[in-house]
Amino acid sequence: MTTLFFAPYQMNCKTAGCAPDNTRTQHYRHPMHSNKNFNTPPANIIKGEKGYELQLSLPGFSKENINIQVAENTLNIEGRINPTVSENEKVLRKEFSSKDFKRSFTIGDVLDANTIDAAFQNGILSIKIAFKPTPEPQKPNTIEVK
Repeated sequence: MTTLFFAPYQMNCKTAGCAPDNTRTQHYRHPMHSNKNFNTPPANIIKGEKGYELQLSLPGFSKENINIQVAENTLNIEGRINPTVSENEKVLRKEFSSKDFKRSFTIGDVLDANTIDAAFQNGILSIKIAFKPTPEPQKPNTIEVK
């Protein structure tokens, strides 16, 4: 789970000592980011004037295969790809495969979970979350003494 604004809840490459600060890692192939059943797709997190934009790289997925839910200040994103080989076909060579993925992000108190907007284009899932409106400062209330 990752927190939006953004101290990661789970360990990342930097905190686990996998790579020095100035190097990049291949997130699809790194053992911390994938297991037998699920991938953790790489994400870009962009802070703008109106809120955050979260971008996930999801090649091979379609918007019908992606499920996004918000529960208890947690944004959950899941994806599932169905096999493309029918039962009467035989795979002679398999050099790549796509795994299902799950990714969670904690939505902080400054973000409005009711304003989440998602779009999927060219293998990039873009999720926009607006900041909560800033409350106006309360004017002092004068109380008359009787």
